[in-house]
Amino acid sequence: MEELAEILHQNLPEDEAESRAHKLAADCAMEKTEAVDKVNEILSRIDVEMENVLRVARRHKAEELTLGYVRRKSSAVKSVDKLLAHAGMTIDALIAKQLEEQLESLERVDRLTTIAEGRRNASLREIDRRRSALGEKLRHTMRGIEEHELTLIESTIGKGKDAA
Repeated sequence: MEELAEILHQNLPEDEAESRAHKLAADCAMEKTEAVDKVNEILSRIDVEMENVLRVARRHKAEELTLGYVRRKSSAVKSVDKLLAHAGMTIDALIAKQLEEQLESLERVDRLTTIAEGRRNASLREIDRRRSALGEKLRHTMRGIEEHELTLIESTIGKGKDAA
């Protein structure tokens, strides 16, 4: 109704727009013949179909209801539960149906995740292997350097005693 009132407000003469737009939209919603005719006249003049206005209004109402339900607003929860019951559904059945529709995508994501984890694990093993080999090489090199330094120190000490 707000969408229709806004359209009417924009397309009624300025002196009538403020006071009549909401009333005319409300009367049209209550299917008062005179209001329906006036609204249809205005809409046809601006080349807008009532069905388009109703579609937008339904979408906005559905969005509001969904937000209210997600926020656990009691009036929205009651409305959604009532609509679902009228359709012979429950929220659990609705979620299960949606999950079933998304199952292939979820399985694909799971497969890709498994592949990525395998690659990561292989990379980590390779890093550990190379790190281990590098560590061993460094330890071997350090032993060689330390032995060489000890030899130099011993020979320097030996030369120092001879010189004294």
